[in-house]
Amino acid sequence: MKEESGLTRFKLLQESIFDLDVHGIPESKKGIPAHVHYDIRMFFEADEKEPINFDKEESNEMAWMKMVEISELENESIEQMVRKRTLRPV
Repeated sequence: MKEESGLTRFKLLQESIFDLDVHGIPESKKGIPAHVHYDIRMFFEADEKEPINFDKEESNEMAWMKMVEISELENESIEQMVRKRTLRPV
């Protein structure tokens, strides 16, 4: 399995889809037309000591964060996942 973060040491915690986010993407600098994008999110546990080596073609930025820092992002999509996570025991 290849994960776009580049992480290799992780464990799937839930077999079914954890979250689905549907949002618009504007036309890219590379000329890819505006389109609707579907983020299908799974629920994993990873080793925070493993460095992130993300695919720059897939993502603009990735970083390890503490749960308390997430609200500072002011990103409703990510906050939605945190709310779901707090409702499900691991």
